[in-house]
Amino acid sequence: MASSANTQKGTFQGPPTHHNKKSWAQTVSGGAKKTSSISRTPNPLPNGESGTLTTSADPTTPPLDHFSSTLVRPFIKGTVDHSLLIDEKKKTFLSAFREFCGGQAHLWSVREHFRRDYNRCYAEVVVSPSKYHYFLNNSTFSLSSFTDTFRIYSSLSPNAEIMKISLTGLPDQYVRLFGGTEQVTRDMTTNMSRFGTLLDCGFVTGASGVYSGNGYAVLSTDNTSPTSPFNSISHRLHWTYTPIDYSKETGNYSDSSTAVNMLATWAQMPSYCRYCHALDHSMNHCQLRLKNMRCNLCNVTGH
Repeated sequence: MASSANTQKGTFQGPPTHHNKKSWAQTVSGGAKKTSSISRTPNPLPNGESGTLTTSADPTTPPLDHFSSTLVRPFIKGTVDHSLLIDEKKKTFLSAFREFCGGQAHLWSVREHFRRDYNRCYAEVVVSPSKYHYFLNNSTFSLSSFTDTFRIYSSLSPNAEIMKISLTGLPDQYVRLFGGTEQVTRDMTTNMSRFGTLLDCGFVTGASGVYSGNGYAVLSTDNTSPTSPFNSISHRLHWTYTPIDYSKETGNYSDSSTAVNMLATWAQMPSYCRYCHALDHSMNHCQLRLKNMRCNLCNVTGH
C-alpha cells in the first residue's frame, strides 16, 4: 500500500517552522513609545500665554498618541487669532454652551466647520477676552444637560507652522527615574527654543521599554513674519546639557555643562545622506559609503 504523502520512511513530515527573528535594533527600538515630559506642566502657547495639557488621570476619552496611551493636545491652527477648540462629543452642546457663556455677552461666534486632529472633531469658537482667559486656566467645563465634561484648548496662531521633530543621540540620563523628566524639559527649552515655540517634547522608548537616545519635539513657528526671531533648524544640532557626576555615588550634576552633536529629522526636510549625514549628497553618492563597501565577488572595497 502506498504510504501517505505526509510520511517518508515512517517519519511524519510536519510543516516547516518559521522563526520570526528580530534584529537587536528592532528589539531595542521597535514599537516606539513616546513619553511627553511637559504634558503635566504649563504649556507655552505661540502668543506667549500659558495653557495646560491634560493628563491621563481623567477617565473621559481625550485623544491618545498612537505610539502610547498618553494624552495629546490638538496642534491645530485657528482660522482666527485667539480662538478656542472644544472636544466635540455631541453636536447639540452648542445651545447649552451658549447659555454657559451668557449668550452673546461672552460667546461671540462659532465656526461652521469642525476642525479635525487625531481623527477627532473640535468645534472652533471665539469668546470674549475674559472668558478666553477663564478657559486658559480651566481646561475642562461641564454643562447642565450633559453628564460628561468637555475639554477646551487654545488654538495655535493662523500663521504658525507646526514642526514635529525626531531627535537622535539624546543623553542617556534623560530617562532616569528621578530628575530625568525635568531635565528633558529644561534642556529641550534651552536647545530648541531658538527654532520655535516649544509645544511638547519628550523621549521615545522601544516596545521592550528601554531607551536608546531617541526623543521628539513639537515646535510652532511664525512662517509669515520677515523678522521672525527663530532660526532655521538643521540636521545636525549642537546640544548642551549638564551631565551626571559619576565620580560619586550621589548621582548629582557635574559642575560644568558639556555639548554633544545630535541629529534632527522632520517632514519635508532637505535631502541628506543617510550614511554619513552630510547635506551635500545622497547615500547613493556617498564616497565614505563606497569606500567602506566590499564587493561580494572580488572582495575589494570601493564598489
